Amino acid sequence: RRWLIAACALAEMLVQMSTEENFGGRCWFQGLDTLISFPVKGNWPFVGGDDLTFDDFAAALLHDAHMARQLPTFGTGGGKLGALLQRLEAYVADATKHAEPGLDWTSFPGAFGERSREHAMRAMAQLEPPFGGFGTGRRFLLFVGLPIALYVSDCPHLYQLVR
Repeated sequence: RRWLIAACALAEMLVQMSTEENFGGRCWFQGLDTLISFPVKGNWPFVGGDDLTFDDFAAALLHDAHMARQLPTFGTGGGKLGALLQRLEAYVADATKHAEPGLDWTSFPGAFGERSREHAMRAMAQLEPPFGGFGTGRRFLLFVGLPIALYVSDCPHLYQLVR
């Protein structure tokens, strides 16, 4: 039942995004905020992610991206993973070039909390915003990585696979 509710909410969001009401990415940012702030709660025994917040998702995602860039296989110039991420970033930057910066609540002061800062400190990365946030060069993490992280955490079968 909860997947049906989530699917209906996603379909509604896609319909809204195709209308003029989505000017500047308003529906996308509002939809993402709603998914994170008011998630569809799981049914026992799949309640492992019900208490997660934006800070939890952002901390894990930004930490993992930062650590992947430190791997020797990433190499100078980024290797194949680096090339893929650069292409993805270029695609996302082009697709979101008309997004209104004032709607991107992830860039507002206070968007990142203690969890993100703890992860950044342990990784010896930039602290304010943690890991540099979702700014230039990291937009793909916000527009692609974060929705995938939310989807995986809300689908028990996928969550078990990546765990």
